[in-house]
Amino acid sequence: MTPFEDPATEDDEPLRDVEQWWLEQTNPAARIGDVLRRSFDEVLDGHRTGRFMYEDLANSEKTYTGTKVEILLRDEFDLPRGREASA
Repeated sequence: MTPFEDPATEDDEPLRDVEQWWLEQTNPAARIGDVLRRSFDEVLDGHRTGRFMYEDLANSEKTYTGTKVEILLRDEFDLPRGREASA
């Protein structure tokens, strides 16, 4: 059961809005996969650094990988930075 199918969340309108948004996206799984691949490739930069494994990264580089994923996901899905203010 996914969170979207959980009866405890059936009245959660913000969650339903997120679900609907994802359902409207074209091929989201492949796009997310591409973003993850690009993020790791850009941080590892194996051709230049000789590192090809996530484990080879320093802690600060691992942290930056998460930031890179966020940046590329926002770009891929045309998402704004941060949260929208509640009315």
